[in-house]
Amino acid sequence: MIRTENTQNGKPNAAASCLTKMLSTIRMTGFDIRRASFTSMEDTLYVVDHIKPFNRRGCTRSIVVRGVPGEYTKIPLFQNDNSLLIYRYCEAMFKRNPSKIKNALVLGGGGGTVPFYLLRADREIVLDIVERCPEMIKISKKYFLHRFITGGRVRYDQGNAQDFDPMGKRYGFIFCDLFVRDQVVGFVTEYGFACKIHDMITADGLLVINAGCLSPEMQCKTSGAYTRVFKHVYMLKENQACIYICCDAGLKDISIKDGCYSKLDSLYYKRLIQC
Repeated sequence: MIRTENTQNGKPNAAASCLTKMLSTIRMTGFDIRRASFTSMEDTLYVVDHIKPFNRRGCTRSIVVRGVPGEYTKIPLFQNDNSLLIYRYCEAMFKRNPSKIKNALVLGGGGGTVPFYLLRADREIVLDIVERCPEMIKISKKYFLHRFITGGRVRYDQGNAQDFDPMGKRYGFIFCDLFVRDQVVGFVTEYGFACKIHDMITADGLLVINAGCLSPEMQCKTSGAYTRVFKHVYMLKENQACIYICCDAGLKDISIKDGCYSKLDSLYYKRLIQC
């Protein structure tokens, strides 16, 4: 324990006060360690480790854009973490169906957040990742997926997701995470793209779309496109996060709590029916 006296000869000790304040700040908010910087689409980005000495669950690695608030991608530095709905859902889906899903596809790999959670949930799955930015691929391999890229489990395809050709391969799980900054790429909401994805998925496969914060008009357009193609379409919301779950086989219960399937009253859950 470090003790500091705030007075010296009856006068305030400025150095001690400053040290006390600094230690308090580190304990409450932690501190950052910059690992790397790179340029992507004219943006300057940084790989940053955020360390909280007294909170292991709060220690994360993320990509941040200079001059833009928030984080581009984020993973936990330790096993236990309090992640968002979409990542808890993916992990729960894989744990519930360990032998059902052999191949998975991530459209929009980014820094590697979604692949990280999928690979962590299932140590046997083979994962294809489509990402258009070569710098982002290098960063994700080195700083985010380094512990998983062994034995040919991960394959990158550099290019546009709209032009991706699976070469006849079909996937048991597809995650669509296509954004420009904080906006979903326009073609994700279109009927033609929904048809293309449907042709890549197995009969009992599952499509998850990270819809972010779509406007009500875009939600309506997205719902209309995918309900025309898939037999079952669900929408889950948690705070500002929104995901669509599309499949032909149907789901019994897709609510999640702490990474396990169960009822969760705070989740907004809705099955979408074609009008």
